[in-house]
Amino acid sequence: MSYKLKPAVFVTAILAFALIAQFGSSQPRAHAKEAAPQDAPQSEAPPIPAEVLQGKRLIGATAELTETQSGMSFSARVDTGAQTTSIDTVSWSVEGESENMKRNVGKPIRFQIVNGNGKTAWIEGEVADSKRVRTSDGVARRYKVKIELEHDGFKKKVLVSLNDRSNMEFPLLIGRNFLEGDYLVDVSKDGND
Repeated sequence: MSYKLKPAVFVTAILAFALIAQFGSSQPRAHAKEAAPQDAPQSEAPPIPAEVLQGKRLIGATAELTETQSGMSFSARVDTGAQTTSIDTVSWSVEGESENMKRNVGKPIRFQIVNGNGKTAWIEGEVADSKRVRTSDGVARRYKVKIELEHDGFKKKVLVSLNDRSNMEFPLLIGRNFLEGDYLVDVSKDGND
């Protein structure tokens, strides 16, 4: 007497055998380890690998920075969504100023910055650029000037947008152009933790 297997049954048996051979039985193995209980809360981020940190500094969601020409300290908001760093400026004067802001690029500029404590200082530089930006009030043109900022002993020259930030909580906004290449942002940090 011979038995004839139906093709579907034969294929199912072969697939089941292949799955068991590949992934093992659904029965628990005697030597399998139990999952270790988690000591840290699930919301904590994993540690940053050393190769990522190599040569980088950590900065929090907020930080204290110093504008080096004036020596003034600023509370800053770190914003990875902003391309350019922006500083609170109440007034400026461009030597030989033209009505067309683009024509002022390369000219000496003197501008007054203000920190969150109400202290002001005049600093000098050169107009590096003039950009048109959209604001909640419409469209505005802003000068960009290179200044040096210091964070936790590290100094970096960066292009900043001169902007009236008097209605903002932080007089200094740190954008990607300051962070790039030198910083990793740890949003669990505030100030200079």
